[in-house]
Amino acid sequence: MRIPTLRLAALALAAAFVGAQGRMARTLDIYLIDVEGGNATLVVSPWRLHFSLLSGQEHTVPGLFIANEVDQQPAGMPIAPAGPAAPGAGGTPPPAHNGSAHWLKVTARDDGAFTVTNGRNAFSKTYPALPR
Repeated sequence: MRIPTLRLAALALAAAFVGAQGRMARTLDIYLIDVEGGNATLVVSPWRLHFSLLSGQEHTVPGLFIANEVDQQPAGMPIAPAGPAAPGAGGTPPPAHNGSAHWLKVTARDDGAFTVTNGRNAFSKTYPALPR
């Protein structure tokens, strides 16, 4: 049946994502999940284009993996993620980014391996090809 298969796939994706949270800063994980009608792919990566002030320490990756930091870095970072913004016009505006813009570059090789490079700090990491 289609409905139980989709529920199972959603449950598997959620379990893979939750399980990967603790490994977020160390690895690039690719999960291939067999679902009815094809495959689904979940990529869990430590790389970020922007630093998030709202994520808290629990979900923040090391700075080497972040291409763009905030313009005015706070003295401390909350441990827990920020709650949802207040609805309506009274909500807090998003932080402005007026500084330099940096990039992440992905270079793929013919054998399936690839390298990710951070344009802000020149940090790069090479990931081997997946076994076949």
